[in-house]
Amino acid sequence: MAQLALAVSLIAVGVGALLVLAQVWHRGLLWRRPALSGMAAAAAVYAFGHALEIAGRDAEWVVGTYAIQYAGIAAAPSLLLWLASRYDRRRWLAGRVWRVVAVAVPLATWLVVATEPWHDWFHVDVALVARGPFTVVSFERGPAYWGFQAYAAAAVLLANVVLLDAWRAGRGVARAQARLLFLASVVPWLGNLVHLLELSPVPVDTMALALPVTSFLLYRGVVGHGLAEIGPIARDQLVQHLGDAALVVDRDGRILDANDAAHRLLGTRPDRRDDALGLRLAEALPELAPFASVQAAGEEPSSDQIEVAGRSYHVRREPVGGEPGAAVAVALLLRDVTRYVELETRLRALATTDELTGIANRRHFLDLAEREVARARRHDRHLGLIVFDLDGFKGVNDTHGHLAGDAVLRAIAALAAAEVRATDVVGRLGGDEFAVCLPEADGGEVARVGERLRAAIAAHEVGVVRAVVRVRASVGGCTRAPGESVSLVDMLARADAAAYRAKAGGGDTVVIETAPDPT
Repeated sequence: MAQLALAVSLIAVGVGALLVLAQVWHRGLLWRRPALSGMAAAAAVYAFGHALEIAGRDAEWVVGTYAIQYAGIAAAPSLLLWLASRYDRRRWLAGRVWRVVAVAVPLATWLVVATEPWHDWFHVDVALVARGPFTVVSFERGPAYWGFQAYAAAAVLLANVVLLDAWRAGRGVARAQARLLFLASVVPWLGNLVHLLELSPVPVDTMALALPVTSFLLYRGVVGHGLAEIGPIARDQLVQHLGDAALVVDRDGRILDANDAAHRLLGTRPDRRDDALGLRLAEALPELAPFASVQAAGEEPSSDQIEVAGRSYHVRREPVGGEPGAAVAVALLLRDVTRYVELETRLRALATTDELTGIANRRHFLDLAEREVARARRHDRHLGLIVFDLDGFKGVNDTHGHLAGDAVLRAIAALAAAEVRATDVVGRLGGDEFAVCLPEADGGEVARVGERLRAAIAAHEVGVVRAVVRVRASVGGCTRAPGESVSLVDMLARADAAAYRAKAGGGDTVVIETAPDPT
């Protein structure tokens, strides 16, 4: 009677494992979660096979049931590793070697067990013996038996370390899943350890007695914690390994959660998550303080970009736990846009800066000068414009080469920028022609600046290969007087005509065309 009751109990265990499998199937995830499905199926196969063993009346029958039992037992450690790999934060199970071993060892183990009538590698001298109310199998353990036990112990240990790490570091549903899987895997293997050491008062495989606990935990995980769903773990891994920094801040401005990228930004260690929790965001990252208001989480911040430690971040915030006015926390997502900001700066420089001299190029100079003309009209103020080119510049290129000519142009551009006010605009119009726009400058000021430029250029020496070059400049200028209606095109034409007269007069001189009398 006791033997029959044990067999019926094992059948009930197998039915419980099939119930887990049915729940996975009911959710349409039977093939999408093969490791979990395989573990439930392996537990059912082992329980039914062990029930057949208990019901057996001779050694040949018992040996025949081993092929059934080990179809589940041999696969279980590898399936556990496969399932644990979804929770592997440190990528211990990312390589291919363990996958090959995880397939080869169960297959080889089952083949050895299925061919036992022809060798003594696994169970040796199998016999049935009476122990109290039970008739149990007795055998010596062969080398393949111990080899499989060593593999199973190593696989379970590695899986449990991975699950413990995920349990410790996880949160929410992911944490609950890792905890349940850890407990579900530990219980039967503790039972197996008790059986191997012969510590059980009952002369049966105690791993089978532990399977109901495992089936219950797996069922609880599937039904209550979405164990058959990939979403919670995928979301957790996505956030944790996201390149963007993610933070959750409560109403008091304290950090509730942070992913790995946020830890790096905060200067705390990702593997010690508690170091950042509870810190005040305003103290840890003062630049983020304006974005951390829970009450304003649904509003656009005054600026969506900040600078932290020399890098640029775009900040996005969302309310957590309710509408903006009733939110209990705010989630901040920081995207590192340093590369894009630098690229934008370079593109802007390419579009506005003369590549050779580093001052404003023709288009940018004309845009800036046009703004000054419009401002002078609006406020009816003075405006000056100077145009100058270099006397004999062609001779520099012909005598010393174009590299020497480039060096002269760079030197003159730097000299012109240094000789004018910070509010003045210096640009290269093309070739050896330069221009300066002087806001608020009347005729006398334009003449003084023009003469200062001419004298500085005449006195400047430019060192080139095996020579020192000196150039001169023909400077022309004009002004816009209050009450005068004049365009930038008109002023450029007048200043250019004045520079032409300066060059026609022998160069190295300044000619200023005064504004005509508006009357």
